[in-house]
Amino acid sequence: MPLVIISDNSSCVFGSIARILNIDKKVNTSTKLTKQDRYVFMTELDTNCSSMSFEWKVSNVTSLPFAVGKAHSKTVGSDSEWSDTRSLEHGLYLVEYIVQFQDFYFLDYGFVEVLPSPPVALIAGGPEVSRKHDSLVRLDGSQSLDLDLEPGDFDGMTFSWSCKRKGEQFYDVNASSYSIGCFGTGKQALEDTGRIVLLDTSRMKVNQFYDIKLTVFTERKMSDSFVQRMHIVSGEPLYVEIK
Repeated sequence: MPLVIISDNSSCVFGSIARILNIDKKVNTSTKLTKQDRYVFMTELDTNCSSMSFEWKVSNVTSLPFAVGKAHSKTVGSDSEWSDTRSLEHGLYLVEYIVQFQDFYFLDYGFVEVLPSPPVALIAGGPEVSRKHDSLVRLDGSQSLDLDLEPGDFDGMTFSWSCKRKGEQFYDVNASSYSIGCFGTGKQALEDTGRIVLLDTSRMKVNQFYDIKLTVFTERKMSDSFVQRMHIVSGEPLYVEIK
């Protein structure tokens, strides 16, 4: 229920109500967000006051029993709406929307939980490329992202590469079976696990298609995969990378 705190019954604050329209009021069913969500907390005011100021405050209440108050909260916004959750770390938060008129204020509150974002796996060159036979091809996963980190920060990320011929299915990374994989050796998983690896195309067939799969894992046990179809040609292919 919205709270009203006043010290003067003659103030226009009396009877004023502030509401956050799209936030859950219960800690156990808090509004779920990621740092990448462009979620706008929308509000409604019922007041006769004018020339008001606004403040959005959050308190991390991940640990129970939690504490609130000035020592445990920080200001994150000063408009009638708030949308920038990127400054919040993962966890559970009490969100307060405070409207102030002179020395009086009224407020509303709710709870949000900021969840980890899944990674995004990408291979340079895009979903379809042509590569020269009998050469070392550079497989580059540097465009992959952990959306909760700054671009170019790969802390906690691991990379797994697989290669198969067109018409096969991708199997579990540890699976082995006679003749599967790009080289027909019985394994699809490549030995190298770096962000950038080299693929020897000398054992691949000219004018055949192969699928390269990159799977990116984060330390939060979330993952994403990207598949690039590779056409092996005899000469130098036309190679244009679009960034």
